[in-house]
Amino acid sequence: MVFGASAAGLAVDLGEVGGLSNATVHLAFAGDTGVAMPMAVAIDTALRRLATAGRSAHIHLLALGFEAEAEARLRRLVEGHGAGWTAYLIEPDRFDHLAQVGHVSRATYLRFLLPELLADVERVVYLDADTLVQADLSELYDYPLDGCCLAAVPDAASADEGHFSRLRECLPGEPLALGPRMFNAGVLLIDLSAWRAEAWGPQMLERLVRWGAGLAYTDQDALNAFMGSVCRLLPLHYNVMSLWRTHRPRNSDEADRVAAWMADPEGAEVVWHFAGRTKPWNPQSLRSPFRGLYHRALRDSGWFQTRAAFERWRLGWYTRAGRRVFSGGRA
Repeated sequence: MVFGASAAGLAVDLGEVGGLSNATVHLAFAGDTGVAMPMAVAIDTALRRLATAGRSAHIHLLALGFEAEAEARLRRLVEGHGAGWTAYLIEPDRFDHLAQVGHVSRATYLRFLLPELLADVERVVYLDADTLVQADLSELYDYPLDGCCLAAVPDAASADEGHFSRLRECLPGEPLALGPRMFNAGVLLIDLSAWRAEAWGPQMLERLVRWGAGLAYTDQDALNAFMGSVCRLLPLHYNVMSLWRTHRPRNSDEADRVAAWMADPEGAEVVWHFAGRTKPWNPQSLRSPFRGLYHRALRDSGWFQTRAAFERWRLGWYTRAGRRVFSGGRA
């Protein structure tokens, strides 16, 4: 690998950046070592679907305090698909001055570095690590933004007006730019050129220094509060949240939209998003309807170099899940 240092306190693998093609679908993922394994599933399923469409791809990994072995395993996975790879290794203390809320890692702030780091890229699809790609992402990558700076799917888990009211209370005196509906930040189409022109990334991080501790959804709240009016809302099939199948959305209007969509989907489900605390790779998800499908995707992802290694992991997973059940824990 060829690395270059920058004033931002990070190391960048520069080997692929110069020759990127406009036809290439750029996908970005971000996280710490704790989500490296599920990230392998998201990356592998995305690349498999793009390959069937004949589109080349380049994976950008924004890694906060990543272990070298985890980065190497993801790199091998990507190179096995013949896709491009760039790793941006961010120092572990980069976001120590920002709030950490609940179970969400500070690595969630990495997405605000995308315009700075992907300096030669015009647009990118960002995916959270807790996703599984079910269809070709090139349609999303090519989606017309019509002058907006980003596009995202409405978040059915949030009651729009109630959440907007809370944001106004948490951000007194701030000139908010709320959109018509809350959107989920787990799947984003970002116009990086527009973000660079308006310095959106630095603006978001500066505001999060002041207000982050009061935001229940940290980066997602910041995006909705300050970029909601420049976000184009996407059809639901681009970010199908697992909660829709296990919980009724709190927002009755959104619940009706989701129910209508599930009864008559407007398009093939593109991304499944396992939003919330219970993840299908954790033993708490023993009763999840997505457990079997997710484990098969993990088996096929290339994260485990042998089938035996995967089977050892799965045996350990069921052992831990069983212990939770017999000890009275929720599975």
